[in-house]
Amino acid sequence: MGKDMRLRTSLFLLFVLFAPTLSYGTQQPIAQGSFDDKTIFQSVLPSLKKKTRVPLRLPTYLATEDETNKLYAIVESATLARYEVQLAFDPECNGGNACRYGFVAGQVAALSARRLKGKAVKLTKGITGYFVNATCGANCTDSTLSWKQDGYRYTVGLKAAKIETLTKIANSAIKNEQP
Repeated sequence: MGKDMRLRTSLFLLFVLFAPTLSYGTQQPIAQGSFDDKTIFQSVLPSLKKKTRVPLRLPTYLATEDETNKLYAIVESATLARYEVQLAFDPECNGGNACRYGFVAGQVAALSARRLKGKAVKLTKGITGYFVNATCGANCTDSTLSWKQDGYRYTVGLKAAKIETLTKIANSAIKNEQP
């Protein structure tokens, strides 16, 4: 075997062995569990605290155990009487179905005077929440869990989430009262 042929064979073998590890410029997903649900809201806390008087109830659990992509918190709206934060896989998400994970919201209860609807759910601190299941067609809407606490109405929602998942998320938000 000639020197040229041995070099080609060696290069071919190196390519075959190492090509699967090359990135080719694509974004690599974050390994499962390598981001922390408790830190997702840190970037938006100063803005929310400055713009709203509604006591924040931001979850420390978001059911991300099986997610491989990082979540971002995006303030959709914040006024003295209400706030809404979108949870998304892309920091530039505009609420599109492909990049949206869910949301958390709070508002003065008087702004939502109508009675909460859905299946009653027992939450921590003796609070009753109300679960509304998602509807699915071409895409699925958010399942939501809402509750009233100290004169405010709070809602957490995730795309087609189960009642158990939203109960755990809501309980983590109730326990995470912001000063």
